[in-house]
Amino acid sequence: PDLLMRGDSNLGVPSFMMNGSGFLTEPSSDAPQLIAQGYFNANRALFGLTPLDAKGMVSSSQHTSSASGLSHMYLQQQHNGILVLDGVANVSVDLLGRVLVVGNSLVPDVAGSLNTLQPSLTPAQAAQRAAISRGLASNGDFTTQSQQGTPDLAQVLADGGISRDPIPAKL
Repeated sequence: PDLLMRGDSNLGVPSFMMNGSGFLTEPSSDAPQLIAQGYFNANRALFGLTPLDAKGMVSSSQHTSSASGLSHMYLQQQHNGILVLDGVANVSVDLLGRVLVVGNSLVPDVAGSLNTLQPSLTPAQAAQRAAISRGLASNGDFTTQSQQGTPDLAQVLADGGISRDPIPAKL
């Protein structure tokens, strides 16, 4: 194969892969989402992913091109139900279920790279700091209006005098 690959110098893993003279996989009758997830599961070592990392990917979006027939799958990385910032992969799958192109910004070994499991700021403190960093005068009232009880601690804050609408917050 004529493998073309770019690496991510920060993460030490491939950020882009394609076979210049063909495909990265054999045909499959599975759905494009399963093919995309299966590709990363089968190539965990190459991407520095643990079994937990591979299991923690969810489909965030899918688009099928009317011009090429390619299905473009986007996978979002999660850890304990919390989205990983910039932890996204994209996989293009042809009509025969072959992987053509892979883009990767998944974080290798997410659990091993965490330095804490507790947020250092409350959502209200984070909103206040964001307002200050943007030079916005806040009345300081970022009280919690509602909470969802989800792993990402999603909640809605009062507008704090800086927004027309309540402010959504989550990890």
